[in-house]
Amino acid sequence: YDHQPTCLETNEVACGEYDTFCEILNFDHNGDGMVQYQEHVEVPLPPSNLREVCEWDELTTIDGYQQCESACNKGKCCYKSIETCQVTNPELCEEYDACAILHVQEVLTVPKPSSNLERLCSADAIVETTGFKACKDACDPGECCREPIETCKVANPDMCDAYEACEILSGNPETHPEAVASQVQLSCTTTNMQTGAGVRECQEACNPGLCCIGGADGKGEKCNFIEYAEWCDQYAGCNLLHHVDDGGFTSNKNAKDAVDTACSDFSAAGIEACKNVCDPAKCCFKLNEGCSESGMGDVKCFHYAPCGHLYVNDQDPNTSTTIHKGVAGQIDFEDENWMGE
Repeated sequence: YDHQPTCLETNEVACGEYDTFCEILNFDHNGDGMVQYQEHVEVPLPPSNLREVCEWDELTTIDGYQQCESACNKGKCCYKSIETCQVTNPELCEEYDACAILHVQEVLTVPKPSSNLERLCSADAIVETTGFKACKDACDPGECCREPIETCKVANPDMCDAYEACEILSGNPETHPEAVASQVQLSCTTTNMQTGAGVRECQEACNPGLCCIGGADGKGEKCNFIEYAEWCDQYAGCNLLHHVDDGGFTSNKNAKDAVDTACSDFSAAGIEACKNVCDPAKCCFKLNEGCSESGMGDVKCFHYAPCGHLYVNDQDPNTSTTIHKGVAGQIDFEDENWMGE
């Protein structure tokens, strides 16, 4: 059989010229025949059989893959950069979860975990660096279980239940209140630190990880960042200790000003410091999960309004610079009237 050259192969240069300009048509996400800087799309309900159409076994043929792709097409804005496409009803994107299978990067078989995994990953065990590393190393073989399906698909999902103890590494105060990160998030909010007792609670939770923030005053030598980065993530909220007196915040304005000061430096180091101070209040900026759902119902979102710039260029359509409606109402960061005294 003699291969006949395709149109593309015989006109590669000319087709390249068309690609350069015609590719923009792919950005007409809402199908109105116009391309705008940021398309606003109302996502419709997907077909009722979407999950069946996009089952793994259905994607083994070209026809099956195309059928799933076609069913997912109207929800494609859910997976686009928020700079080019913004969903006006993001809650409906959850109905398109099955479409993530179209982007699976690899399929892995998860091995049986260590028999002492629960002990290695107990709350007490991961307080120090050596224990945290031992838990992390024991959990790594099952990492695919915790990855989004578009990154990794587990060939033997029943084995994932055996790695349940590893969820303490990524849990929140609602699911894992005993975890180090949860204790820090609960203790080191502006709400809890409005009293001297609250400040001491934060200090106690942060003591094992003080090297992550350069000591209690922030002027000490920090841990080796590369080696301890993941362990130090547990102690991110401890950075607020650098912006409060021993007696705690005396007013709402005092608390918000402290966060404002922490987020006033727009250098790389400054943004990282702001991100750490804002860590206990990240629930305020999630559209699909309120603070109560993550166990952070006491956080005062308006104290953390200065954190909003962290999300302005965020690629995640599930976050927003408008505080979560179920937590503190739709609040404009530029409006000082709601700040409180």
